[in-house]
Amino acid sequence: MDTLTLLLHNLSDTTLFPLFQKQLQNRQPLSVTHEEVTRFFMTIPEATQLVLQASLIQEARVGW
Repeated sequence: MDTLTLLLHNLSDTTLFPLFQKQLQNRQPLSVTHEEVTRFFMTIPEATQLVLQASLIQEARVGW
């Protein structure tokens, strides 16, 4: 079975937002969960477009 996973998370609702603010103020690199993880910051319209594109990709894979 093919799967497509897309995780969107609002950082303002987490404890990470104050941490990121502190790191930015101190000109430190932003923390990530794992060294191989990349965080992408986007607007709500950009996130919406990403979700729509991901659903089209999955639809094409499955052939619904």
